[in-house]
Amino acid sequence: MSTPPTTATYRYLTGDGPTLSYLAAGDAARRPVVFLHGLSSPSTSWTPAMEHLGSCWPTFALDLRGHGRSEHTPSHYGLADYCADVVRLLVEIGESAILVGHSLGAMVAAELAQVGHPLVSAVFLEDPPLYVFHADVFATTDRSWPREARRAFPIVRDHVRRLQAERADLAAYVQLVGDSPHPAGDKQRDHLYDDAIHARAECLSLMDPDAFTWLVEGTTFRTYEPDRLIACPVAVLRADPVLSPAFLPEDEVRLRASSPHAEVIEMRGAAHNIRGDRATRRRFLKELDRFLEGVARDRH
Repeated sequence: MSTPPTTATYRYLTGDGPTLSYLAAGDAARRPVVFLHGLSSPSTSWTPAMEHLGSCWPTFALDLRGHGRSEHTPSHYGLADYCADVVRLLVEIGESAILVGHSLGAMVAAELAQVGHPLVSAVFLEDPPLYVFHADVFATTDRSWPREARRAFPIVRDHVRRLQAERADLAAYVQLVGDSPHPAGDKQRDHLYDDAIHARAECLSLMDPDAFTWLVEGTTFRTYEPDRLIACPVAVLRADPVLSPAFLPEDEVRLRASSPHAEVIEMRGAAHNIRGDRATRRRFLKELDRFLEGVARDRH
């Protein structure tokens, strides 16, 4: 099973909205860091980053609705729904936070930053698919990442439905994730850390497969408007252009047109899951450290 950081505790948001689980660790007197996972990943996918930051930063990792230990909400997997989950956690924390998001989580972080939410002070985005999720674009674009997502997500969804119906053990999900192809060649297990594979496998065993359907049909991000200003500090980690990234080199030009101060860092050798890949996790953590310290300096 995937494991939370040794110093973290599971907590739950109840009351208004679905019950949501999140991990909390650290109590340093610094701005909170909130980690947001991608589709079919859980809060525990951020365990290495939370352990890396240790006691230096207060950290939180949310299980978005339909993922991890959070409640399923059939027919409610839109961007506004996910944003509402994050806002509930930010209100619970009680002060503005730095959002660190991957893929789906990066899209949620970008949306909250673009609307200028007062509890979002900066965003750090891991290979965000900012410009491919309009329904018409996602359905027709020839870009490699959305093309592969259109093909693979329904297959994974159907596998998950079958395994959940069979009450398969975790090993079956580990095999499903590990046997999936990696853009660099071979299989995911040949490139990803075991903890990344196990975290996603456990999430697949628990998640609502309907979340895949919303994304594939172009419903999740139907209301997203990508060309708005992100006024707060923002950094984007861009995966290698030859490894089917979600954020392409030409996207950097478009992002800077709307948010000229945005920083874009190219991660050579990185595929979409930058922090999970054995080739690039150390660099991911280094860039995260640098961004957080920069935000901390600018605050004073």
